[in-house]
Amino acid sequence: MIKNNVYWLLLIAFSASGILNAQEKITVMSYNVRYDEAVFNEGKLKENDWVNRKDAQIKLLAYFNPDIIGMQEPFLHQVKYFEHHLSKYDWIGNGREDGKVKGEYNPVFYNRERFELIESGTFWLSETPCQISKSWDAGYTRICTWGLFESRETQDQFYVFNTHFDSTGANARYHSAQLINKKVKEFTNGKPVIITGDFNFNPESSAYEQLTSNGLSDSRIVSKSIPYGPKATFNAFQYHEIPKERIDYVFVGNNIEVLSYSVLNNSYNLKFPSDHFPVLIKVQL
Repeated sequence: MIKNNVYWLLLIAFSASGILNAQEKITVMSYNVRYDEAVFNEGKLKENDWVNRKDAQIKLLAYFNPDIIGMQEPFLHQVKYFEHHLSKYDWIGNGREDGKVKGEYNPVFYNRERFELIESGTFWLSETPCQISKSWDAGYTRICTWGLFESRETQDQFYVFNTHFDSTGANARYHSAQLINKKVKEFTNGKPVIITGDFNFNPESSAYEQLTSNGLSDSRIVSKSIPYGPKATFNAFQYHEIPKERIDYVFVGNNIEVLSYSVLNNSYNLKFPSDHFPVLIKVQL
């Protein structure tokens, strides 16, 4: 009995002193929220325009409450809307067309109460990643937003990369995967890394094979629990059709354990908040 009491007293003391810190658990979402169509349709409101979907997206994000959100496609005014309505988050990112404010963003939103931003940046998916550019057979300018974050509780550090691969060029997607692997090796120096994005490829593609060839794993494949939700992530706003394409992913480094994986097919009034489903995972560093 005395030995047991001593054991528990030591355990409590070590826990209070921080010697037995719990491993960091983080929820991460990748979500293509789709651009604001009104920018291109001259103000003629259509059924799936962002003005009709934005509140549904806010409700979804507020309910699932991810620690990290990698978004794809929003313009700056959309990013600002999320910033206003998701008040506990800060974000990083730049417009892809000028490296400042023009064009689509790949913002990373993070819970400022849990994490501190250490450094961040943007690079272009091209042969000249430090310049505003596109290469290979890409149809559009594409970027990757990255950040190094530190837990305010445990001081653990980890990287997040958030990207959107080209939708037209298979060669561009393959070389973009090569570039991501190169940048992960260059930046992270062995620290945990999480990569969110709309990759516009399927698991059978050469780009997928390339991206997972150097220590990155598909979180759906390595999840400790059975994946939840549909396998496909692209719904094309077709509520009454079964989605077929899986093009949105969260990849993780080999020093991250994926505890759960889900694809969220939430809807409102027989409509989807975006033409992509969010991917939500829980990880342990």
